[in-house]
Amino acid sequence: MKYKFDNIVAVGAHPDDIEIGCGASLSKWYSEGLKITCIVMSCENTTRHKEIYAAFKKLGIPSSSVVIGEFEDGKIPHNKTTVSFIDKHISSKTLLISHNENDTHQDHINTSLSAMSSGRNALSFLQWTTVPFRRVNRFHNISPSFYVCVDDYVHKKISSIECHNSQINRFPINWKELIKQEALLKAVNSNCEYVESFYLKKFTI
Repeated sequence: MKYKFDNIVAVGAHPDDIEIGCGASLSKWYSEGLKITCIVMSCENTTRHKEIYAAFKKLGIPSSSVVIGEFEDGKIPHNKTTVSFIDKHISSKTLLISHNENDTHQDHINTSLSAMSSGRNALSFLQWTTVPFRRVNRFHNISPSFYVCVDDYVHKKISSIECHNSQINRFPINWKELIKQEALLKAVNSNCEYVESFYLKKFTI
């Protein structure tokens, strides 16, 4: 398939947000030759910096494609500064991907809104669905409407998430199984074994 967009910008509030939200899709698109930029708005910990680069390496995405912001964890705003920070990487041929504004984490909400403001200049805009772990979508009647088949890439997503040891140790659950089952369950609406699902804000083909 020939895409109308020629670059993809993924914007996450924290380390591991992008990998959890759309890691497999990014790995797939990068392998197809598309330019990828991953923006992590907040990372104040040296250990987590190392985890970020290791995680994206597992997806096949080089460190040169990663941009790390200096916004304060827990206090990421939605204002001119955050919008301008994202705007620098947006073009009229960009597919922009970020959080959904109906999340309940304040950083996720404001990062989503900042991305949405920048999205006015993007060709297309998707929002990843929320992994059901200590996170509630404020509007349960909203269903994803855009799916990316990631049969050959879900294992890379799992490997990338496993690089975030600080969070795996903090939340000792079976992340591997959670991510795999999430991708398997959502694939019921497709002809794939595994998918990543998104809320569609705008998409140009």
